Amino acid sequence: MDHRAVLAAKSPSTRLIAASPVQSPALHEAIKVGRAVDIPSLPTWSDATAWGIEEGAITIPLCQDLITETLICSEEEIEAACRDLLLVGHHLVEGAAGLAFAAYRQKAKALQGKKVVVILCGAAISKHRIRELVQD
Repeated sequence: MDHRAVLAAKSPSTRLIAASPVQSPALHEAIKVGRAVDIPSLPTWSDATAWGIEEGAITIPLCQDLITETLICSEEEIEAACRDLLLVGHHLVEGAAGLAFAAYRQKAKALQGKKVVVILCGAAISKHRIRELVQD
């Protein structure tokens, strides 16, 4: 049974939304065209999602099968999400988790009243980035 079949059998109404940083949208573009793409990638708050996807990686077909929608988040949105998670929610997360929360915030109004899960994993964040988050 493939991944899509398992997900559909367990929860047919579940939608998976992916996010990419505007500075490094390689996954977003690869999902659209169905293959690895060579596009510029710049430094981003979301280090774990930066750079490209190697040709032949299983990532692209899996994402095409499972992802319902892809979003692009700005660096400002990612930083603000990390800051709010830290200062309001008391969760220290890395930029990739901030990216997931920033994407949720883009869709929050449309998702109101629905069950939503945002995966906030990883705390590999540098002291420099933490200082940026807590500065006024």
